[in-house]
Formats: sequence, C-alpha cells, structure tokens
Amino acid sequence: MAMKPVDRNIKVVFGPAIDDADFKTREEVIPFDAAGMEIDVIVEAADGTVTHTAVVPTDTGGDYDWTAADQGYYELELPASSGLSFNNDTLGILTVVVYVLQPFHSPQTVSGFPPVVSQTVPVQPHLPVPKQQLPEQSHASLLPASASLL
Repeated sequence: MAMKPVDRNIKVVFGPAIDDADFKTREEVIPFDAAGMEIDVIVEAADGTVTHTAVVPTDTGGDYDWTAADQGYYELELPASSGLSFNNDTLGILTVVVYVLQPFHSPQTVSGFPPVVSQTVPVQPHLPVPKQQLPEQSHASLLPASASLL
C-alpha cells in the first residue's frame, strides 16, 4: 500500500483501463472530459468513518488534473486545500474509483504519513485447471467411509 502525505497536493496513479470490447487491450487515450466519466474519491478515516466524494477531472491547471501516464495508467492530482469538492486533508485510506468504459481504480493509499518508498509485490495469476485433468469421482467417494449422504 503506497503512503502519501496529508495536507499536500498528491497524485494518485490508477489503472490499467481495459477496452470493454475485447477485455484485453489497454485504453491509453481517455481524455479528461470523456463522456460519462465519473470519479469517486473514497476515504476511510482513522476513526472508521468513510466518505465518498465525486470529483470532476480537469485538464492542466485545474483542481483535479487528469493525465495519461502510459500503458493505460492514469494520474489524478488531488489538492491539499484548494479543491472544489475534495481536499487531501484527512488521515486514512484513500481509494480513487473511475467509471468510464468499465470501473477501474487506484491501489489503496494511506494518507497522513511522510512519503516513503512503496513496494509492489508481484502476484501470480490464478490459472484455471482444465476440466479433463480433474479425476472423475462421485460425491459419495469424497466422503469418509463412516459418513453417509442424506
């Protein structure tokens, strides 16, 4: 989980955005004013309260600058105190969820700590086991000898 400072302008990276036609191509050119785009900033504060705030992305120089990073990833700038609807002024866990083609979101970010180096842990994909490799068994054969089916 990345850690970001509170009461400072921060950038949150999220993605990748995946094409909803083939579900594998990365969407690398989503403009800040894409039709139907909704962005929610969700903060779970240290006391357990959760707030959801809708923000409207802007081009450079606005409150919530939207920038295409690369390979379908995007950055959203969140201001410390000058934002119209959201400000980075609360300690807690921050998540940004974007709805354009299909929902995609940022990793959770902990706000309120000094900047530190974040570490990404590689995750191995869970591959389905082809059905023909599973042994053919009846449900009764999976029960211990002393058990019975109802």
